[in-house]
Amino acid sequence: MDPKNPRAGEQSTRSMFCILLLYFLTISLISLILIPHICLAQEEEESNEDKIFDGWVTEGESFQVSGLDVYVSSGDVGGDGILSFPQKLLVIKSGNCAMVDRLNVCITEWEYLRGGSVKIHGDDKQKYHIIVTIPAPKLFISRSAENSDLEVGETTRVTGIIRNDGTEPALGIVYTETVPSQFEVSITNNIDQRGNRLVWTGSLPPGEEKKFAYNLMARSTFEGDIPAKIQYKVHNVAKEFTDDMHIEARPLINIGQKRDKRDLQYGDEDRFYITLENKRSEDADVELTVNVPKAFYVVATHINGTASSNILTWKGAIAGGQSQEFITRVRADDAGIFNINITVHGIFKDSKTAEAYEQISMNVSIKDAELYFIPKKVKLGEESTVKVYLKNPNTYAALSDMDISASSDYFNGTIHLDKFNPLQYNDVLAFNMKPEAQGKFKCTAEITYKAGSRRFTAKKVESLEITEEKAVEEEPPVQNETQVQNETAAGGDQGKGSFLATFSGKELFAVRYSSEKIGSIEENIMKVFDFRKAISEAIAKKNSNN
Repeated sequence: MDPKNPRAGEQSTRSMFCILLLYFLTISLISLILIPHICLAQEEEESNEDKIFDGWVTEGESFQVSGLDVYVSSGDVGGDGILSFPQKLLVIKSGNCAMVDRLNVCITEWEYLRGGSVKIHGDDKQKYHIIVTIPAPKLFISRSAENSDLEVGETTRVTGIIRNDGTEPALGIVYTETVPSQFEVSITNNIDQRGNRLVWTGSLPPGEEKKFAYNLMARSTFEGDIPAKIQYKVHNVAKEFTDDMHIEARPLINIGQKRDKRDLQYGDEDRFYITLENKRSEDADVELTVNVPKAFYVVATHINGTASSNILTWKGAIAGGQSQEFITRVRADDAGIFNINITVHGIFKDSKTAEAYEQISMNVSIKDAELYFIPKKVKLGEESTVKVYLKNPNTYAALSDMDISASSDYFNGTIHLDKFNPLQYNDVLAFNMKPEAQGKFKCTAEITYKAGSRRFTAKKVESLEITEEKAVEEEPPVQNETQVQNETAAGGDQGKGSFLATFSGKELFAVRYSSEKIGSIEENIMKVFDFRKAISEAIAKKNSNN
């Protein structure tokens, strides 16, 4: 602002206001000009649906209908047009129509080329606006609700009309309304109820209409449309269109819900919050029921003060316009997608009742078991041991009922394990090999296992290298061997296990182990065998037998 001219800022502000006002007035004027043209174009596009020809034709000229030339000449009276179809001659006055071979031919307007409505020259010619259509049915739907803004529990009457505004009968009509589950239909008239659908089938002659009605009660909150679809045939060509009727059902008691976390891992804890809001001015006695799936353990809750059940209930009063919040902490003990179902029943002081329903969706994931081959390189011409390691990356979820297999051109084997603890990382299979050729070979390991109530499969494919260089020791740090518990082989006893190793398809050795007790704590000790020694002894024994 100029200190010598304190009004300069005020003048600048006024100028800016005038510029903005002029801009908005310009935009508004453009909209007023364009919008009617857009709407008109849409109407013309819709009206052209069954038209074969629509245009101006001057006398002495012709136009085509279905590939045939139709010649136009003038009658004795201004506005009369003579249309020469190959099969018939039509004399039509302006504003009238005539039929030829199931075609409806109309002259809607006419004028002289030079004189307009008056012939001012002897050679002045007439031109005609000609429209040729296929006579067809044209269906119209109208629906309305006496009250489209309901409170939950209120009922309204819906009425509808299906009308044929065309020139031909509408045959094979199938009219369907799909009513959302938040509403209950009753007292239907001239329309059939099939579950949550309302259906009418039949036909309508030209100019005829079908009226129907039904009651609609709002059971729970809703804001949206009730869709309708009508299907019929025009000259054996199937047609359909849709219609939407907007309706709202406002809750008497609103259920709000939120969670602390978006995603959960098996074993994670999460809190969910439920807020009940009385939307009316009347006080209400409310009963809340929350059904928590068995996949979750209820750690703590404000709903009924106990964690002994997965069905949580609360009864109490909520004053008009007030709300009540409940917090519950749960732990995910399974993986999958689960819904926590919330149901609310309320009775107001004026005896009006309310019901509300809500779901909280919980997606619990679990990390896949991981398999590894170690080492990645083996020495050419030397005996090497390739081990398969299993890793459980889950913090809380144990793996159980596991079947593990590994195979390659040099070895294959299987093992069954009963349990693998969270975060455990151990070798589960071992194979001795003495490769005679340099190169790479593919190894495949696969595991099927159970975590929670579901079964999973994981697979690992790797290429190991046979090299002349000395193999680098890649043994990972192995966790305490007491973490492998209760392993069993098919047909074996609880607490015992086995696996079978083969070399080039031939059985070489089997390793067995058993459980022992240490003090007062029962731990399963896996007796580790020297695999190199075992395979050497097996080969020596086989050679001596030969």
